[in-house]
Amino acid sequence: SASSWPTGDAEVFFGVRHGSVNSGPGAIDALIDQASLYSAALSPEQIAILYNLGPDDHIPLLGHWTFEPGQELIDLVGNFPNLALKGNARVVNGQLDVNGQATGATGWALTAARDDSYRGPRIETKTLVAWARLEGLDNVAKAGSLITIDRVTSDHFDGIIFAERQPNRWMNGSSHWNRTKDFAPGFEETTTGILINLAITYEFAENGNFIIKAYRNGEMFGEYETSHPSSWETGNAEVFFGLRHGSEGGGPGALDARIDEARIYGGTLSADRINELYLKGPIVGADRDGDGLPDLWEIENFGNLDQTPTGDPDADGSSNADELRRETNPRNADTDNDGLKDGVETLTGQFVSVTDTGTDPLDDDTDNDGLKDGVENPLLSYDRTRPAQQPGTSPHHADSDGDRVFDGAEVAGGTNPTDPNDPAGIPIATLLVGRWTFEAGEELLDTTGNFPPLVLKGDAQVAEGQLDVNGMGTTASGWAVTDSSMGTYGGPTLRNKTLVVWATMQSLGEARAGSLLTIDRVSSDGFDGIIFGERQLNRWMNGSSGFSRTRDFEPGFEETELGTRIQLAITYEHLENGRLLVTGYRDGESIGQYETPNPSQWQQGDAEVFFGLRHGSVTGGPGAIDALIDEAHIYREALSPSEVMQLKNPPITLSIVRVGQAVRLVWQDATAVLESADSLAGPWTPVPNGNSGIEITTIGTAQKYFRLTK
Repeated sequence: SASSWPTGDAEVFFGVRHGSVNSGPGAIDALIDQASLYSAALSPEQIAILYNLGPDDHIPLLGHWTFEPGQELIDLVGNFPNLALKGNARVVNGQLDVNGQATGATGWALTAARDDSYRGPRIETKTLVAWARLEGLDNVAKAGSLITIDRVTSDHFDGIIFAERQPNRWMNGSSHWNRTKDFAPGFEETTTGILINLAITYEFAENGNFIIKAYRNGEMFGEYETSHPSSWETGNAEVFFGLRHGSEGGGPGALDARIDEARIYGGTLSADRINELYLKGPIVGADRDGDGLPDLWEIENFGNLDQTPTGDPDADGSSNADELRRETNPRNADTDNDGLKDGVETLTGQFVSVTDTGTDPLDDDTDNDGLKDGVENPLLSYDRTRPAQQPGTSPHHADSDGDRVFDGAEVAGGTNPTDPNDPAGIPIATLLVGRWTFEAGEELLDTTGNFPPLVLKGDAQVAEGQLDVNGMGTTASGWAVTDSSMGTYGGPTLRNKTLVVWATMQSLGEARAGSLLTIDRVSSDGFDGIIFGERQLNRWMNGSSGFSRTRDFEPGFEETELGTRIQLAITYEHLENGRLLVTGYRDGESIGQYETPNPSQWQQGDAEVFFGLRHGSVTGGPGAIDALIDEAHIYREALSPSEVMQLKNPPITLSIVRVGQAVRLVWQDATAVLESADSLAGPWTPVPNGNSGIEITTIGTAQKYFRLTK
């Protein structure tokens, strides 16, 4: 008996069951807050959303993201374009997973302005709300955002920001801190993995200022009044998750969290309304049997709703609840097919036993060494007769014996992956991923070919095989950077690494906080570099984004002389405890070593190099140094002290330039001797007046061989 109501022939009643304008049968005694009529049958999920939202109190919802199946990247209100996932961000089980290291995001999301623009009304007073689970505190990622509203056309934002000005505390982040003050008493996060609710309200005061209040789990933890209230116009607003602000190409800040839901209201919610939102919690996928397993997950995996959270139908030692949380297959005991049951792959990063391997149940080769996790067991001895079945290696270290050959390559090549002397030492030159000599013909080139050419900025120049960088105070007047418009980094991912530079200081104390050599991300502020005079006058340090990998070297080294070529090197080695060992060298001698958290990496397509600036972009950045740089190297491993000492003097670089009927030979090392011979077998004799810059006639003369010797 389905019915319908035609246009022109429908009316609505409150109180009476039906009837006419004069009355009708039925009665109810109630206060009605709000009522809605829809032109479709809503789903259980949509009904759950309406319950969670409650009546709108005349404050419109302008943006709403639940990340639930079928609406993963959608603003349910329809004002904002769909989200774009960047880096390693993903949506799983109704949560947006954002990631980062220090202040450099590796995974984030934003509304894709290229697809559409914000269609809602002007935003002035507002409320930002988010439910999330922190997966790392500020020793992992910091200065990122649960939700940010930004202008598309300029850097102008407000956001719920974590650990930017105060460790592990929340604040309202804003462009140039125009609307930012520290909340008092504030709230410091100390635990990860629990669901928390954050809200910040923005309300006009009578004097035209903004009153900003912050809430965590329904309780206010601070408020203040500030000037510079702002607005976001129709067509000129975008939303970020993970990044603090920026553009589609990236921006500053990072957050390690799973975001369950986020909202933007076009007005200031009351304290009672915010507490109500907290008590109701985020909207989740329908769970009609109330067992904690979303119906959609149960149906997709089993075709019914008969499973329980503690059940383990595939007998892999991992319950259904754990399989849901870890995204493994509840019907396959070995989701990644690596020879280990899902339950023993505990994702801790440490091998304890065969029942607690610490490996990733979604990756069959956690350390990417060419051996599946199931065959790697550091508690077993290497068996030369069964190397592929019993290599005795760690599933968490690609090079278990530290000889710079991956375990899988050693097994395939017949060498012992647990013996650092088998095979014999690997030449240092094979580890190079970046090399700049600044010599004639390759002045701006990385001779390994991994990085794009340099671009000289300001008054920087290359002359006589040296890069001249300059500045005063912390402002560079001349610097160089690999030109990302000419290409991207094409080498291997850099985790362990060594930075080496040969340079001559031209001033002390006049230019500060600059870099002889920095490796930075293109997409965000994430760098390491050989930095001069930033925290200690005329001393060297490893500079890093937000000082996340920076400690002062002890005893360190204070520069007091000019005009002498020196060698600086810093090595970075990832340790088994998840920390990073940083060692500094000057002229081959160690000037200090320390362990630090927040080890980072630079991936193919997202690395650039600076000389002079501490970090930044191709348009500029902070820091300056006044020096002549002879040569710079980047290695893909942490060199040993003896290997750094071998590099105390730079390699002799011989430039050969044709000049008419002659060639000109140019080199930088004054101690090198030019010799000649009629054949490669010799005898070799010194060339008279064989100084750098010598010209040798080549036309009409007998063939000769030349070499430089030390």
